[in-house]
Amino acid sequence: MRKRDGVSIVRRSMKENKFVKYLGYSWIEVMNRVHEFRSGDRIHPELVLIHEN
Repeated sequence: MRKRDGVSIVRRSMKENKFVKYLGYSWIEVMNRVHEFRSGDRIHPELVLIHEN
């Protein structure tokens, strides 16, 4: 399966289950902790650390 195929499956599932992806938002899990980022975010509590790495 190509990466693009996986994306299609996820998008279809989201649509069928009426999930909504808010534009400009991303979530990532690091060490069992979920971080939320917004497009152009300048208020994330760990912004300095994020930009250092």
